[in-house]
Amino acid sequence: MSADWTEVYRSTFPDLVRFLHRKVWDLERAQDLAQEAFVRALRHEPKKPRAWLFQVASNLARDEARTAIRRKRHLTLLKSETEDRQKSAPDPARDLAERERMGQVRDALDVYRLDGFIVLGGEGTIGEAARLGVPILLTEQSPKGLGHIVPELQELAKAGKVLEKMHFSCMNDETFSAEFKALGRRQAVIVGMEAHICVLQTGVDLMEQGYEIFVVTDATSSRTLDSEKACLDRLGAAGAGIVTTEMVVFEWLGRAGTPEFKELLEKIK
Repeated sequence: MSADWTEVYRSTFPDLVRFLHRKVWDLERAQDLAQEAFVRALRHEPKKPRAWLFQVASNLARDEARTAIRRKRHLTLLKSETEDRQKSAPDPARDLAERERMGQVRDALDVYRLDGFIVLGGEGTIGEAARLGVPILLTEQSPKGLGHIVPELQELAKAGKVLEKMHFSCMNDETFSAEFKALGRRQAVIVGMEAHICVLQTGVDLMEQGYEIFVVTDATSSRTLDSEKACLDRLGAAGAGIVTTEMVVFEWLGRAGTPEFKELLEKIK
């Protein structure tokens, strides 16, 4: 039996817009994405339209966040290099090479996936962990080559320890492994990137050592959705809990009416 799309639209569209608005923080853009989700739904005619629409909307919001942060980073780079070039003496050959390289960067904006969306979910998960007293361990993979924790998370990182590592699996790093085991916890909530490399290998090693793990999907990412999906599928099949930021945070809270709950409620309305 096909869905009554008029009724689905009437009952679901406002909720979909509110859901997207909390993720992209722009009402008009949220409405556009909600319309896009319905266009896709009409093409596919899913058996469970409402659930399907929210899943598509979540993916659209994720891509929107990636695009926004990708453009911000590249534009910042372009501005910085332009200012540096203006300060130096004219060099036609160098300027030509720079123009060609910047053209390649602009072209890459539409094809390369910098996973900025994890900042949005990671900020929520790590921030609430800090407020609720949940121990936090953060890692930087080869920071001399890949850079340090993004600015959006650096302030939150002060609530825990930041450890450098070279192994892809955190549990193969002696310092991290010792710090984690010293916490005396039997569960671990994992966020970060790259999902199919560091997150995957860390999760597998933790489970092999008898720990229960939960991977936060909206705070975990790979450069491609295929790699990210493969990671989540493999970990889920192996027994990991595949969760969202709100699932984790509300389980930590446990009840309504507390000061922590009221503070969180203001953020997610």
